[in-house]
Amino acid sequence: GRRTAHGVAMCRFMWRAVRPGIPHDWMCVPSNMHQSFASTFPGKARALGAPATALCYVARGSAVGALIGRATLWDLAAGLAILQAAGAAVIGLSGASPEIPPLLTGRRLSEPILIGSPDLIPRIRGYISRR
Repeated sequence: GRRTAHGVAMCRFMWRAVRPGIPHDWMCVPSNMHQSFASTFPGKARALGAPATALCYVARGSAVGALIGRATLWDLAAGLAILQAAGAAVIGLSGASPEIPPLLTGRRLSEPILIGSPDLIPRIRGYISRR
């Protein structure tokens, strides 16, 4: 993919930037959001099912961010490559860098991850906590 200072990803032959959000935006969340997490996110939250779908919505700029709970390598590999090309940030809910090597042995993420614009990730992280 092609990269610029603003971060872009190819989607249906168009280049789109990962954009900072506004309060009326939405983010992708896991289906167990209401059971496992507390959120004060001011926009809408949508559970889409597959983590790969959430990653693509963030990369194309449709969703302001995503919270990914339990995922494996095959859930994330292609989406993480697309997100990197788009200039998105990926961090653990704790603020630490996600541990990718354990995924190579079939394990799941050690903690939930947040994905979004590098400028917006700290704000999104402030809206979400574990129950």
